[in-house]
Amino acid sequence: MKHATIKKLTAVALAAAITLPLAACGGGSDGATSDSAAPSSSSTISVEGTEFKFAPADVSVKAGQAVTVTFDNLGAVDHEWAVLREGTQIKAETDFKESMVLLEVEAIPAGTSATQTFTFDKAGRYQIICALPGHFAAGMKGTLTVS
Repeated sequence: MKHATIKKLTAVALAAAITLPLAACGGGSDGATSDSAAPSSSSTISVEGTEFKFAPADVSVKAGQAVTVTFDNLGAVDHEWAVLREGTQIKAETDFKESMVLLEVEAIPAGTSATQTFTFDKAGRYQIICALPGHFAAGMKGTLTVS
């Protein structure tokens, strides 16, 4: 009888291990409508910042899709990931104005990460920079392509 109980508990644990993650993925209403057969309406991007670059420097997303960006600062100093407004390109830090920023993961300390979710409604090419003094000039830049 003891062996049958262990087998039953193992089966229950296995069912829970499979069912719980699936249940966690669905469910709650956030006010958005969706067709269960439709493709995912969100995506994720992981970007690492170091002295003095982004990896990857260039990323692509779909317009109208929620994008969760996780920015990991693997460097030794603060870094940020800022997307400039469409059509805005700076060539030097002296060209930068805070009003040019469409969205950003604000400066985070070395060894930390931050996650934010954005939706890019308009297709185009957007410049990505670290707007902290000296970082853009040192090479912290990239491109976000929204299609």
